[in-house]
Amino acid sequence: DRPVHAVSQAGPLRDPGVTGAAPLQIVPLQDHSPSPASLHALASELSQYLCVPAVILAPVVAPRNAWSDQRLSSNMIVDWLVERFDVSDGFWTLALTEADLLAPGRDFVFGEATLGGAWAVVSSARLGDGQGSGDLLQERLFKESLHEIGHLAGLGHCTRRGCVMCRSSSAAAVDMKSKEFCGNCVSAFFQSARS
Repeated sequence: DRPVHAVSQAGPLRDPGVTGAAPLQIVPLQDHSPSPASLHALASELSQYLCVPAVILAPVVAPRNAWSDQRLSSNMIVDWLVERFDVSDGFWTLALTEADLLAPGRDFVFGEATLGGAWAVVSSARLGDGQGSGDLLQERLFKESLHEIGHLAGLGHCTRRGCVMCRSSSAAAVDMKSKEFCGNCVSAFFQSARS
């Protein structure tokens, strides 16, 4: 097999004796999900960085009431994930879509998560370079997925330049972020795991 993408790998997130993240289950939203190659590359990269298993579940259909003007409500998708995927299994659930996401008071969002919870959604709709694929899209998808996973670990937005937990309102802002948590966010990530 040839590599799916050629973006640089972030170093593993490690703290001796502490697992900071829960295992991940990636849920593609049927008819609107990134390609299988993109999903597998993302699962692999998240698994390597977070040092946890990441499994890709069969695609599921987003609820009809989550749609508005051909966009998905990020709030409604997260609420639906909470209802559909039980936290007792120990997994964090990350839904992925190519559909645009909207949130109350915002024209679009790249993703949304339950802060300190177990459910998140990320959209690649505005992360591409107009081509809808490629290394740049894959890198941005990783960054925004890791950002939402940071929220699952209880992290808020960071003001340190380049931290993956910085707020992003454009693809250019995503490009300014690194593919890693800053030192403060790494400490907070593992602190939440010890709690």
